Amino acid sequence: DIAMHPIDQIINNNKDYEIALWCRFKDDIFCPWIMGIEKLHEFHAWINSLSPKIKFTMNFAEDPLEGIEYLDTRVYIKESFIHTTLFTKPSDTHAYLNPNSCHPKHVCSNIPQGVAKRIKRICSEESEYLKHKLSHIDHFVNRGYNRDFITTEFDKCDDLDRLDLIGDPEISFNVESKESGRRVPLVLDFHPSYAGASRAVNKHKDLLDLDDTLKDVISKDKIFVTFRKARTIGDSLVHSRYTRDSSNSNSKALGNINCGKCNLCKFFLSENTVKIQSLTTKQIHNINQSITCEDEHVI
Repeated sequence: DIAMHPIDQIINNNKDYEIALWCRFKDDIFCPWIMGIEKLHEFHAWINSLSPKIKFTMNFAEDPLEGIEYLDTRVYIKESFIHTTLFTKPSDTHAYLNPNSCHPKHVCSNIPQGVAKRIKRICSEESEYLKHKLSHIDHFVNRGYNRDFITTEFDKCDDLDRLDLIGDPEISFNVESKESGRRVPLVLDFHPSYAGASRAVNKHKDLLDLDDTLKDVISKDKIFVTFRKARTIGDSLVHSRYTRDSSNSNSKALGNINCGKCNLCKFFLSENTVKIQSLTTKQIHNINQSITCEDEHVI
């Protein structure tokens, strides 16, 4: 974003082209064009001349009804109105979380409704929403979800107002202030047998009121249970950091190592050395690896 900001400013300040909208998300840009194909190619050549290190590629649609894809959205024009619908790449396998995986139940149950709301929010036409709704129900069924459950979750979005899902950008989120009290999480490694942990905490947190000092420090309404990912077999077998083999005692030591066997090391190399001095130039050089008298090219 920092690198692209000066280029974005140059493009927006150019009065030779009518740029009604220049939207960029990372390296993807959406720009409605109204000046014709020839002028579009001229504009494309100009923005590629702004920096030798940054080159723009361009996709456009000559048929307004066919539209153009931008991120997960296809934008098209129908009856002089701009419409949007869901776009997924052909390589998208829709590999949603398997319902039999070791996750809290609410995680798997909330995914279908979240996907349904996303489709409802993106599709401006009801026919497009219904088309993608049916296809995504099949995607969830292929992942092992119950069809009746998925259908029920998607049906909940049918009567929702799309504008309410999009939201008003002028309305800020209601974030709790610091004065409202500090929340105290009980963080546990997730396991299916811990499903009742929240009920147990909520059942007994009234005990805090028995201590006049403690209830002023920790509010019982701010205590909640949350889970973190438990260690898997893959985490135990595969390490994220490379570790040296510590079985070789000399692997950690640098310099000329006394082998303790030959007469040269016994009588002339009384201790390990990490520096060596040239007999000709008198320069001192560091030994940056572990060597012994048994190594090749060592005299």
